[in-house]
Amino acid sequence: MATWRLVHPKGRVNPGTLIALLLVGAAAYWIVFFSGLYLDHIDVKEALAASISTYSLETPEAARNKLIRRLETIGDHLETSDDGVDEMVAGLAVNDDDVSFEFDPETKQLTVRVAYDRSVRLQPTKKVHTVHFVAERTEAIRK
Repeated sequence: MATWRLVHPKGRVNPGTLIALLLVGAAAYWIVFFSGLYLDHIDVKEALAASISTYSLETPEAARNKLIRRLETIGDHLETSDDGVDEMVAGLAVNDDDVSFEFDPETKQLTVRVAYDRSVRLQPTKKVHTVHFVAERTEAIRK
């Protein structure tokens, strides 16, 4: 009968076990620090779908304003205060230039696109890592 051992009889560590533990640790580190960014990106895509509905029912300016207001409630971003201290602030810090609505009258297709950056402060080094996201959705609308 085979027995699984983490340590060889002579006290040596099994290299396969060591590699497996390192991979599990790296995956846990990634999940803790980066998974929230990707979950917030799903919320951004849902906000794009809602803005397409708003565009077809209201004016383009109203759709843009509602989308930007909605993006202010999703996630957080790193901002430098007047004291020079970096702190996390609510919202994605998306401005008008980051949001685009393009309507093609020939095909009656509306494309909504949002480009934004998210920053993560990694532990224990306190290094800031920036991830760039682009969310885009195209749908046919009646207008």
